[in-house]
Amino acid sequence: VDVMRWLYVVQNPALTVNFGYGAADEVRRRFLIPLWNVYSFFVTYANLERADVAAMVRTPPPLGLLDRWILSRLHRTVATLRERLDDYDPAGGARPVERFVDDLSNWYVRRSRRRFWKSEDDADKRAAYFTLYQVLRTLTQALAPLMPFVTEVIYQNLVRTIEADAPLSVHLSDYPLPEAGRVDPPLEDVVDAVRRLVSLGRAARNRVKIRTRQPLPRVLLVTRSGDLAGHPDVLDHLGDELNVKEVRLITDAGPFVRYEIKPRFDLLGPKYGGRVQALARVLGTMDPLTVIKALEGQRRLPVVVDGEEVVLVPEEVEVRLHTAPGFAAEGLGGEFAILDTGLTPALEREGRARELVHHIQQLRKDEGLELADRIVLFVEGDAALEDVLRDHGDYLLRETLSVDLRRELPPSPAPREVRLDGMAARIALRKAP
Repeated sequence: VDVMRWLYVVQNPALTVNFGYGAADEVRRRFLIPLWNVYSFFVTYANLERADVAAMVRTPPPLGLLDRWILSRLHRTVATLRERLDDYDPAGGARPVERFVDDLSNWYVRRSRRRFWKSEDDADKRAAYFTLYQVLRTLTQALAPLMPFVTEVIYQNLVRTIEADAPLSVHLSDYPLPEAGRVDPPLEDVVDAVRRLVSLGRAARNRVKIRTRQPLPRVLLVTRSGDLAGHPDVLDHLGDELNVKEVRLITDAGPFVRYEIKPRFDLLGPKYGGRVQALARVLGTMDPLTVIKALEGQRRLPVVVDGEEVVLVPEEVEVRLHTAPGFAAEGLGGEFAILDTGLTPALEREGRARELVHHIQQLRKDEGLELADRIVLFVEGDAALEDVLRDHGDYLLRETLSVDLRRELPPSPAPREVRLDGMAARIALRKAP
């Protein structure tokens, strides 16, 4: 029911609705499932938590950067939603909510996951629980008029369980007011800048086909955000996202990247005939970054050829990015993420260890183990695998919740053969008694 309600809420009433199972399923996948998964994430870890979660979320602890960022995003979104609903514009309020849930799921929860499952009870863990609870509680109340049934289920299981004196229903609670003191636009700008650079870094990895689980020595960043240097904590998140050992800010990408700008002769030849060669010569004299900024920003590039102005569109210009040997780069709008792709044997062993953890976690899932189940792990391979286990055995045990690591495979269950960057290994596991 709520899927269909949201399908209509986000729709501009002046336009025709594409109605049917396909359109509704797209709404479910795009919005409802990510929202439910965030709620499910909180409930799963709260049920595993030995400490008193209700006490954790009752008093605000010192908040970290990610916590302050998502609370700022939350209260700006609530303010927008209230304003748009007051103006009888539910679609104008619902679309920012979808963007917020995407930020919540794909950045805050993913970046904070370790904070929830670490065993020690510290201020950082309490801040994570407090923040995510406040977000879910406020978001549930804000969405209640638009999605009355899902929000009521979340409210009853979450808010009514933690707060004994809460109203009996989400629909009997007050609609949330935005807290102006939580809103921090400069912090949001910094996190937006980091996420842009992370996207560029991932694209650079894809360009040279180096998987994310393989650590790299460093990333060099050219950014138009002057505030990043003053936020080493957010740069730590960037380094972790890109899986690099060092993050360095630089002012000039010139020594590492070079753009080549060429006209699309197949498109421009029929259009301009014999003048296309003169057009190519003029284009070759222009500053590549100026050309790229014009094409990305205004989506048009004026070029004077033989005294006459010709306007090119992005599809008519071919842009090639060349990088220095040993580097991979991607750029957009004058910003660059430049990855050092040189791999040492130690980095290769770490990459194989991360790949092995990935396969073990998949095996845990396939075997139907619970999140907190401890296991006995069996791993067998050649001498190269022994080097991986020697250097990263503790990491392997910690990440997979293994109480013991054994080198010989048991008679049962049957082992699974996996590939670690070309190296073969066989793994099996048993639930620990």
